[in-house]
Amino acid sequence: MFIPICDLLQKEFHFDISAVLGDGIYDTSAILKYVMNTLQAKPRIARNPRNTQDQPERKISKSGNPFCDASLLIKSHQFLILESIADSGRMGE
Repeated sequence: MFIPICDLLQKEFHFDISAVLGDGIYDTSAILKYVMNTLQAKPRIARNPRNTQDQPERKISKSGNPFCDASLLIKSHQFLILESIADSGRMGE
């Protein structure tokens, strides 16, 4: 979706893009090639470690819960709470 939306924005508003800032979700070869070759812009996109061969080893706490990429402990009950809120339709409240 990134490339068609970016094309539309550039055509509608007629402005030059010198750099593209993006989250790691936009770290794909297609988007990077588009930014550099088509837009002639500098990609300022965070690297997504999941797109590399050498993925960092996932750390696990003594209780068996994983740590996220920011080294914060992920507790299993957090997933259950969010899932039950989403299922109840109260997510936007």
